[in-house]
Amino acid sequence: MKNFNFTWLTPKTGHEASDVWFKNQPTWFDSDMIGGVLFGMFLGMSLTTLFFILPY
Repeated sequence: MKNFNFTWLTPKTGHEASDVWFKNQPTWFDSDMIGGVLFGMFLGMSLTTLFFILPY
């Protein structure tokens, strides 16, 4: 994979204003998305369990 092309990380549109805007955007990788979903599921299950156990 010596010649792997990384141009997909910084999209070039040819429009100067759009290129500047895309350059400042954060890059979200699959691991970031999966981590966010798992954290949300864990937090949701924890809070739901807490609210069901707390009144008793």
